[in-house]
Amino acid sequence: VTTLDASLPSSWDVLVVAGGGAGGHGDPGSYETGGGGAGGFRTLPAMPFSAGTYPVVIGAGGVSAANPNSGTYGNGNDSVFNAPGSEGTTKLTSTGGGCGSGGWPRSGQAGGSGGGQSRPPSSVGAGNTPPVSPSQGNPGGNYHGPSQHAGGGGGGAGAVGGNASAVKG
Repeated sequence: VTTLDASLPSSWDVLVVAGGGAGGHGDPGSYETGGGGAGGFRTLPAMPFSAGTYPVVIGAGGVSAANPNSGTYGNGNDSVFNAPGSEGTTKLTSTGGGCGSGGWPRSGQAGGSGGGQSRPPSSVGAGNTPPVSPSQGNPGGNYHGPSQHAGGGGGGAGAVGGNASAVKG
């Protein structure tokens, strides 16, 4: 909770960043997992303020599953400024990043920015989910194959996740 008094300016530029997604968790000795996506990155210029108390939630980063086939996803957690306000006017929410792909055939997860792909038939995680304007993030990157797959990078606020370019040999 943040408290503002009347001596401060009546409007502020607000920046809210959510927790990033965990990297994918693969089988032992595997290097085919995708990177976790960055937490959503949102700004709201000149948000009006008056003296009072404003709740703030800071989203934690995701934690990778101990078992790659457990179905548990390590998505980041949302961050929220001024939870009781009106979204986009006096409240701002950023979505946690998507977990990277791992534990075939699990796909990268959607989020503020999406998780990277491991190997087919998995897919990259979508970014800017749920959609907001301007965009809070980008999709994850693609794997590199064909036999020993290298995972793609997680998406970021300013760019799509990097595509894997080589396989560990």
